[in-house]
Amino acid sequence: MKTFYRIVGILFLSNQAQAVWNISVLDSAGDVGQYCSAGNIGYYIPVSYYDATNGNLKYLILEDLSISKGPYQVDTTGNVGGYISTAINYDHSSPDTAWISYYDFTNKNLKCACIIICPPGDTCKTNPIDTLGDVGMYTSVCLDTFQRPNISYYDATNGNLKYAKWNGTQWVIEKVDTAGDVGMCTSLRIDDSNHPHITYYDDTNKDLKYAVWSGTKWNIEKIDTTGDIGKNNSLNYDDYSDNYYVSYYDETNGNLKYAIGGTKSSWSIYTIDTTGDVGLFSSVSSDGGVVCYDKTNGDLKGIDTIGNVGQYCNYEHGGDRGWVFYYDSTNGNLKCAWENTATEEKEISRKSILSVSPNPTTCEVKVTCARKNGEISHLRLYNIAGKKIRQFDFRNEFNGVLSDLTPGCYFLRLTSGEYKENIKLIILK
Repeated sequence: MKTFYRIVGILFLSNQAQAVWNISVLDSAGDVGQYCSAGNIGYYIPVSYYDATNGNLKYLILEDLSISKGPYQVDTTGNVGGYISTAINYDHSSPDTAWISYYDFTNKNLKCACIIICPPGDTCKTNPIDTLGDVGMYTSVCLDTFQRPNISYYDATNGNLKYAKWNGTQWVIEKVDTAGDVGMCTSLRIDDSNHPHITYYDDTNKDLKYAVWSGTKWNIEKIDTTGDIGKNNSLNYDDYSDNYYVSYYDETNGNLKYAIGGTKSSWSIYTIDTTGDVGLFSSVSSDGGVVCYDKTNGDLKGIDTIGNVGQYCNYEHGGDRGWVFYYDSTNGNLKCAWENTATEEKEISRKSILSVSPNPTTCEVKVTCARKNGEISHLRLYNIAGKKIRQFDFRNEFNGVLSDLTPGCYFLRLTSGEYKENIKLIILK
């Protein structure tokens, strides 16, 4: 089996024999699957993608390893659905909503679709966000703590990086970087202070750049300047190390590269793979896993080798497994690969050292970690959307008060030395 990369801190592991992948075709109706994007994984997985046969934006919903809704046509007005990005709001106080940013090829505009996916059924609104020139390629959408969409994208008319934010009543649009031809291949994350972090490609200087909002201004720096560097970048956040990490393509050498750093530390740069021409369409997930397209062999590296597959790959992690959505250009299909974790789940159940009681709870929980050496354990609490809510460091046990949290489903993730374990926590009224 070829290499699938999983990043643990800054240790790069290859030949992941424990990662067994199941592969399925999600949509084969025409030439479909380019620009595919999956939202953050919770109860279900929304997947949006381009229908090249009809020039439409489509989406579907996965639940329990099968399609529960769709495929649906989201936007059929002209040729629409390029450069897609998807985010989902799992809000216990309002309907679950999928936000999809995308490019309108016909009008050369940035558009956004808002889909009420639960409860019940699939009310959809599509609106143009920016119509000033040729704008909207290379979109990336992310929700802030108010569950409002923020979008980074490229202004091809002026060669600028732009940023649009929904403030609750209207879209606020600004230019982030105007120094040369900049703003291709954007990737956006929003931190807990609602400050956007954007990685993007500088086509003038062939560099990978990084912009972050300080609260008063945009701070911009270069991450990597060695050769033609930074296309197909993907940004994510590691809550354990409190750093940002980005995977990206080195076009000069045909390599997959990776950088870790951000606002609290300088960037450290690593070359992950130099075997053939690799690193296009790289995608890094919330757990630090990296997937990419192997141009030399036409493969989704380490996962799928049947035909020319793996372009537009999007890697997400949720439900204790990895999910990769990608395009099969041989057959014109949208495909999905997911990790088979049955063996891992059995092993965790047999060796479980984490105890949480009561569960469900209304107010307080007692957490116990059965580590005989008494070393410090790290516990993180995530909501159903995968956003970190709390973090605790303790030795053997502690009591946590959770009465201020909204009732619903949460996840506790324990890290103790090299041991990791997840537990679902239900908070009741």
